[in-house]
Amino acid sequence: MKQLALFLAAALFLSIGCNTSTKTSTYTLSAAAFESAGPYFEGANTFTFSHTIDPSLLADSAGFSKERIASVRLLSAEISPASGQTLDLFRSFSLALMGNASESLTAAVLNPLPANASQAKLGVSAESDLKAFFKEGTFYLVLDADLKADHEEALTLLGNLVFEITF
Repeated sequence: MKQLALFLAAALFLSIGCNTSTKTSTYTLSAAAFESAGPYFEGANTFTFSHTIDPSLLADSAGFSKERIASVRLLSAEISPASGQTLDLFRSFSLALMGNASESLTAAVLNPLPANASQAKLGVSAESDLKAFFKEGTFYLVLDADLKADHEEALTLLGNLVFEITF
């Protein structure tokens, strides 16, 4: 009887272990247009991008559902100016996510921005789990840009962001 109980316990353990497979996929936002209304003043200025999750952007969308998301982290964040613009106006960048049901969470920062940079590669937070925003389905990416001086003309910043989703 004892051997039967051990056998059943082992079989249960193995069947549970075999059925809990996890998948990891990348989710890429290319040329996400961060918008802001000017005029702009020296110091922090906010640029925003609203995003709704699109499963077709997943590297592997097989079996994906928002309910199954176990974790989400930002792998890389690059900011570049729109055509005809430059990053020379900026000192630093900070990228946060905001949602209706989730508190704001900073996911990446670059301070200071290197001189004459044509692209800003932000340092991402390895500890930030962004799954709450992806489970909401729609969230805001908020880019705080520190300007060196006042600026009158309209500005657009483009973001290339890569997320890793485990589900």
